[in-house]
Amino acid sequence: MTEMAELFTRFADKIIGPLDPTYSSVHEDLREFEPYFDGCIGALDGTHIDVIVNKGRKEDYRNRHGDITINVLAIVDMA
Repeated sequence: MTEMAELFTRFADKIIGPLDPTYSSVHEDLREFEPYFDGCIGALDGTHIDVIVNKGRKEDYRNRHGDITINVLAIVDMA
């Protein structure tokens, strides 16, 4: 899993970035909710994804429901 984390980090450094780094406007899909989202530039969301790991590492990946998963947190914007 460390290799995947390193890969995503390199990917994010080169590819992922805001379309408007000054955040000068609110996305049109959120305009109806102004002023509630004023100053909001994105959102955080997480999900558990099932993974297959070797027997010795299963306890490291067991979630509170007993499933073997990895918790992925994403930062998203409206682009």
